Amino acid sequence: MPKKCVVCFSRGNLRRYAGHFPWLKASICRTCEAEGAEPLGLILLWISVRGGPEACADAGEGWVTYRPPNYVGWDAIRLLYIQEIDGMLSLIKSELGQEDANAIKSGLPSRLQ
Repeated sequence: MPKKCVVCFSRGNLRRYAGHFPWLKASICRTCEAEGAEPLGLILLWISVRGGPEACADAGEGWVTYRPPNYVGWDAIRLLYIQEIDGMLSLIKSELGQEDANAIKSGLPSRLQ
């Protein structure tokens, strides 16, 4: 099991992650677990492959992540997505190709779902 919290990257009070991404083999600290926080990168990827923030608003309403120094909810996550989408699309293009990057950018469902 990794030696850092997958959400806030702290090293103490760790246990096995058991959040919305059950396939993730990671650790989470008790504080992030108590807050119901999820890893920001995975939330942003989840939003991108499901058509963007508008398409995910209902499902994303309850999401929480850690953005130092606070835990933040959907409104902050949506703004972070808007700020980070270009970098995410660049990574998707380099790893999976232009077709997947274009599908995600246009808000169309992706084969990545």
